[in-house]
Amino acid sequence: MKQAIYVSAPGRINIIGEHTDYNGGLVFPAAIQQSVLCKLTPKDGLGLTFKALDLDDQFTIDLNDDFKPNAKSWVNYLLGVLHQLKKQNCQLGGFELKFHSSIPMGAGLSSSAALCCGFVAAINQCFDLRLSHWEMVKIAQKSEHEFAGVQCGIMDQFASIFGQKDQALLLNCLTEEYSSHKIDLEKYQLVLCDSMVKHELASTEYNTRREECIAGLAAFKERNPSIETISDIDWDDLIMEVAFMDDLHFRRLSFVVQENERVRASAKALATNNIQQLGKLMYQSHEGLEQLYQVSCEELDFLVDQTYQMPQVAGARMMGGGFGGCTINLVKRSFLPEFRDRIQYAFHQRFSLDTRFIEVEIGQGVSIISEDQLPDDSPLLSQLRQDI
Repeated sequence: MKQAIYVSAPGRINIIGEHTDYNGGLVFPAAIQQSVLCKLTPKDGLGLTFKALDLDDQFTIDLNDDFKPNAKSWVNYLLGVLHQLKKQNCQLGGFELKFHSSIPMGAGLSSSAALCCGFVAAINQCFDLRLSHWEMVKIAQKSEHEFAGVQCGIMDQFASIFGQKDQALLLNCLTEEYSSHKIDLEKYQLVLCDSMVKHELASTEYNTRREECIAGLAAFKERNPSIETISDIDWDDLIMEVAFMDDLHFRRLSFVVQENERVRASAKALATNNIQQLGKLMYQSHEGLEQLYQVSCEELDFLVDQTYQMPQVAGARMMGGGFGGCTINLVKRSFLPEFRDRIQYAFHQRFSLDTRFIEVEIGQGVSIISEDQLPDDSPLLSQLRQDI
């Protein structure tokens, strides 16, 4: 019998490039140190047991069972991965999976993608499936499509699998070409402000935006049949079509086209350590997400608006699918205590809520680790060594 497999799968931030991945565009994510930690122990037979330590919940099923979406939302990410592997006729056996996450849920840091990626990596290692990195990315993505009901792009899964320490990854989501860019923010720190809200619109509107982009692209292609994706559209050409398009679809396409340009410009700004330019592009991104793509919310807008009064903040924007979650901020390290105090006070005064601050460091992508690498000083992680 094989030994237990331990896998660390990180969450991600996205410096810029929101809602462009499923439109065949450019994104600029990075893996973070917060992660999902999985322990997969092979067992005799075909029985499967999933244990979510943070939720104190578990689920059992048999490999021969017909996998279908479950009422327990966390289970669906795992069943979705197994469903994809079964469709590919991968030879699996019974096992027990335990997992714990240090990624704040609902904060837009892709805890669900990290779970899917960590799980498929553990399965791949345990049963010697020899899946490539890209195959694991696609399996994790399809799990969310078919079992979680979110028509996400590949950015989250890509960042979790391919992430590199101290590097942001510039990815073309259509061609799947990517390049690494060292993150050196000098006197600045990337700080997330968690709004602590997730509005009900989040999941349904995410899929709606995707449908609106498809419809907008179809309208544009009526007069420009050679165009394949929104990301192929030049801004000057889009402006020429404004009179022939529905206003809503024009705004959606406008955001994607402009956001792609901001991603390119951000990579150049980071390469030259032009933090002020990078921050300016982040503010522009938020403005587009708020006004053109309409996926922000009052809490996120308020958090970003507060930073305009702080010259020590180079830039800020909402991050993730929208309607809640986090803003990402470029803050001078020396200003961090005052930044937290001022944001916390203003946010509580306005919404009677306390925001959560997350200072992120850029970490490694999915990694197979040994039991000896589990931190002894973390009581939550140490649970993975126990028979619960």
